[in-house]
Amino acid sequence: MSGAGTGGAAAAIGLLVLWLLAGKCGAAATQHQWPRASDPVRLSGKDGSSRIAVRLPSDAGFSVTQENGHVVLHLSGGTLPKLPRGAAHGVSRVVIAGSVLSFDVGRTRRVRVVRNGRDLVLQAEPLDPAAAPSLKPGASDPGVLPGLPVPLVAVIEGERPSRARSSPTVPAEPTPPAPGPPAPSRFPLPVAAAGVIGPITLLASMADAPEGAVKGRGLLLPFEKGVGAAAFTRGADTLIVFDAARSLDLSDVRQEPIAAGSTIRLLPEATMLTLPGHNARQFRLQRVAAGWLVQDTGSTRTSTAIEPVLDKLDLRLPVAAPGRTVVVPDPGSGENLLVGTLRTGVEAFDRSRRGHAYIIEETSLGIVIVPLSDRIEMRPTRSAFLLSGLDPQSLVLPVEGQDAQTRAESSDTRILSLRRGTRETLYRRSKEALAAAAAAPAGSRFNERMMAAQAALALGDDTQADTLAKVAVADDARQTCVRLTRIVRLAASVLERPSTGSLSDAASDEDTCPNDPAYIDSPEVALWHGIGLARQDPGLPKAARLIATNLALLQSYPQPLSTILLPIAAEALVEGGTDAQAGLVDAFPVEPSLAFARARLAARRGHPQAARAAFDALRSDLDIRIADLATEQSVAMRLQSGELTPRAAADILDKHLMDARIAGHELSARYRLSELRIKAGQWPKALALLREASLLFPAEQDAIRDRAGEVLKRLAAAPADGSAADTFSEAAVIEANMDLVPRGIDGERLSRYLVDRLSALDLPDRAAPIVGKLMVAAQPGLEKATLGARLAGLDLQENDLPGAQQALHDSDAADLPPALVEQRRMLLARGLAAQGHTREALAAIRELTSSPALDLKATLFMAAASWADAADALSALVDRSVPVTGPLDRGQQDLLLRLASAASRAGDARRQAQVHDAVQGRIADADKAALFRLLTTGGTPIGATAGKGEVAALRQMAAGVRSLDQ
Repeated sequence: MSGAGTGGAAAAIGLLVLWLLAGKCGAAATQHQWPRASDPVRLSGKDGSSRIAVRLPSDAGFSVTQENGHVVLHLSGGTLPKLPRGAAHGVSRVVIAGSVLSFDVGRTRRVRVVRNGRDLVLQAEPLDPAAAPSLKPGASDPGVLPGLPVPLVAVIEGERPSRARSSPTVPAEPTPPAPGPPAPSRFPLPVAAAGVIGPITLLASMADAPEGAVKGRGLLLPFEKGVGAAAFTRGADTLIVFDAARSLDLSDVRQEPIAAGSTIRLLPEATMLTLPGHNARQFRLQRVAAGWLVQDTGSTRTSTAIEPVLDKLDLRLPVAAPGRTVVVPDPGSGENLLVGTLRTGVEAFDRSRRGHAYIIEETSLGIVIVPLSDRIEMRPTRSAFLLSGLDPQSLVLPVEGQDAQTRAESSDTRILSLRRGTRETLYRRSKEALAAAAAAPAGSRFNERMMAAQAALALGDDTQADTLAKVAVADDARQTCVRLTRIVRLAASVLERPSTGSLSDAASDEDTCPNDPAYIDSPEVALWHGIGLARQDPGLPKAARLIATNLALLQSYPQPLSTILLPIAAEALVEGGTDAQAGLVDAFPVEPSLAFARARLAARRGHPQAARAAFDALRSDLDIRIADLATEQSVAMRLQSGELTPRAAADILDKHLMDARIAGHELSARYRLSELRIKAGQWPKALALLREASLLFPAEQDAIRDRAGEVLKRLAAAPADGSAADTFSEAAVIEANMDLVPRGIDGERLSRYLVDRLSALDLPDRAAPIVGKLMVAAQPGLEKATLGARLAGLDLQENDLPGAQQALHDSDAADLPPALVEQRRMLLARGLAAQGHTREALAAIRELTSSPALDLKATLFMAAASWADAADALSALVDRSVPVTGPLDRGQQDLLLRLASAASRAGDARRQAQVHDAVQGRIADADKAALFRLLTTGGTPIGATAGKGEVAALRQMAAGVRSLDQ
C-alpha cells in the first residue's frame, strides 16, 4: 500500500508522463507526410495506380474485402470522416458511411494493404499477370488473396500486434515508395483461405437441416472443413470463437430470437460471434458438412467433461480433435484469453478450475484459459492441448473438492482484470499502460486509462488508480456508473488507509448510480465491500462472511495487492468470523504480516501462553500498527489474569496513544483507554480522553458525545462515599463536561437526569446554570415553560428572588397544562412573599384550590397575621388530608396543631372545639396532647391572663406554636 505522500507523487508523475507522451505523439504525427487530422482521407492517381490513405484511431481494428472490383474497408472502432471533394482519382463510386469506406477499382485491379502505425494505405494496382509472384499451392500473399475476385484481403484488430500469434506468411513484395516520404514498412496481415464465404443462415426446421444435424432451430455458419470452434460465457453473453478470420453476413438472421443483437468481430486469427443475453450452456455446437451449426437446446448440457492430466512438464487437456490455439481479447477487461478450439466433438469444461498461475473457465465447447502469468502457453497436439511454460508444481490443479470456491473468481463474475506477475513485471505493465493512455486518442482514452488504473491497483497503488479513474470519467461522464469505474473507485477507496475509522467519500459515490444487479451481486464487489467493512471494524460478522465466501478470488490477485489485503482478511476472519471461518487462516501463507492474526487465533482457541508469547514478540514489530495492537492485546491478557490493575493497564496504554495515531486507530484506542480509566475510578481522565477525541475527530463527534453521555450517566449513578469532597468532585466533573452531552432529545433527558443528581447532592448553584442553558436552547412552549419552572425553583433555593421571577417571565407561554400553570404561580407567589409582597403573592394563587395551594395560602395568611383566613385554608386542607378515625401520623398532627393555633389566635371557639373533638384520644405523645388541650379548650387566646404556676409551661408551649407558624 502506498502512503499518502508516495501515492500523491506517483499520481503527479503519472499525469506528467501522460502530458509529455501526448505531446510527443502529437509532434510525431506532424513530422511525417501522412494524412493530417484535417485531411484524414486522400486519393492519388499517379503512375496508373490509385491510393487511399486513412488515419485510424489507435485502437481501431479493420477488415478489407474485395469482390468483383468492389472494395470495402470496415473499422471495428471509430468512424471515418467525409471524403474531401475532388480527391478521387482512378476509382469510382466512393462512399463513406460511418465506419465503412467503399469504392470500385474495376475487375483488372487488385488492392494491396500497407500499414504503418495508425496510417493505412489501400493501393489499387493494375493486375499484371506476368509480374505477379508465383505462389505454391496453398500459399498465400499476406496482402492479397490469390485469384480474383477476392472476398477477403486483410483483417487486423487494433494496434496490438505483439499480443497476436499470427500464422506464418510469405514475405510481401515491397510497395513502390510514394513521392516525398520514405515507403512505410509492411504490417503483417493475417489472411483467410481462398473462397467466398456465404451468409449465416437460419436452420428453421429439419427439412432444412444439413446432414448430421440434430433436431432444433439454429444458425448455420458456413465455415470450410478444418475450421475449429469454442464456446463459453462472459458476463451475460455467449461468445463463439472460430479459429479462422472470415467475413460473415448476419443480415439474414438478425431478426431471429437466437441472433437478436448478435455481432461478428474479426480478429487477427479468429472470428468471434457474440450472442448477447444468452448462457453458453443453452447452446449446442455441432460440426456438419456445410459448416458449424449453433442450436438452442435450452439448459441441457450436451458436452463431455475434459479431465486434465499432469504429463511430465505439461498439463495435458485431452480432446479427440484439437483445432488451434487462438488469442482472444476478453470483451470485459481487454486482457488476452487463450482459446483452444475443436474441429469436431463435444468436449468442454463443466466448471471453472483454478491453478497457481491460470484459470480454466467453464465452457460449452473447447478450452478457455485465463493466464495469470506471462509464461503460460497452450499448444495443440494430435489428441490434446498442452499447457506449459511453468514448472510442473505450478501447473498442477487442486484435487477434486479443494477448489470448490473457484467459481466465485471465475472471470465471468470478475470485473477487474488483475493479472499476476512479479513486482517488476507489474511495474513494467503499469508504465506501459500509462504510456498507452497518454498516446490514446479521445475516443479510446477511457479504456486505456481504466487499464492503467487496474495496473496501478495490481501494485496496490490506490492513489494512482483513483486519480486515473477520476480523469477517465471527467472526459466521458457517461462512464461514471459503468461496472469497471465503480469497482476501481471502490477498491481504491478501500485501499486508502482510513484515518477516522470510516471509508472515504469515493466509496459512497457509487450509491448515486442506478441499480445494476450484475454489479451489486458480483462476488468481486462483495469481496471489496467485505474488506472495506473489515478496515472499519475487524469484528463485524458480515465482513468475515463476505471475505470467507470470496476468499479464492482474493488469493488470485497479484502478490503486491494480496499482501495488503490478506492481513486485513485474516484479522476479520479471526475477530468476526465463526470458528470455521477463522480456521481458514490456517491455510494462509506463513508471512510476518499475518503473525498478529495467528496470535489472535491462538488466543481464540484457548492457548493463552502461545498467544501471549506471540503478542510480546510483536510489540517491537516494525509495523507500528501491529506493534500497537500487540501491546493492547498483551495488556488485555495480563489485565484478565490479574497481573495488572485497571489503573496500571491504563498507564501503559496511555504511553502508546501516539503509536495508535500513526497506526490509524487512535479513536478505538481512546475508547478502550477511557473504559480502563472508568474501571479505575478516574472519571475526569476518562472524560478528558473523550473531549480530546471530539476535537481530533470532528466527523465522529456524534458517536463520541453518545459515549461521553454514557460515562456521565454512569458517574451520576455510581455510589458516592458520602464525603463532602467526593460530592463536590462529582459535581465538578459533571458541570465541567456538560458540553459533551449528546444533542437532541436523548441529550436533554440526560441533562435533566444530571440536574436531578446535582439537586440531590444539594448543589442548586451547580444545577441552575445547566438548566438555564437548556431553557435558552429550548423551543417556546411546554418544554421551555417546564425548564423555566425548574430554574425558578433552583433560584429560590439560592434566595435569588429576581432570578426566579425572570426565569418565569422568560419562559411564559399560553395554553399550558393546568398542573404546570399552578406550579409556576406557586413559585411566583413564594418569590413575591420572600420579597415581602404578601398581598401580591396571595393574589397570584387566589384561584388555586389544590392541597399544596391551600397549604401555601395558609402559610401566607399566617405570615400576614390574618388568622381567620389561615384557619379557613387549614380547615379545608384538614378535610382533605386527615381521616375521621384512627391514629394520626406526624404530618397530620402538625396540620391539626396549625389549625388549632390559627383558630385560637382568631378567637374561633367553634373551630377550636371541632379540633378538640377530632384529636381526642388519637395522640399518644403527652406533650403534644397537652398542647392540643391548651389550644382547644376555653375561649381565651394565647397570651391572655394565666396563673403563676402555668407561666413556664405556657412559655414552652408558645415556643412550640411559633414553630408551627414557621
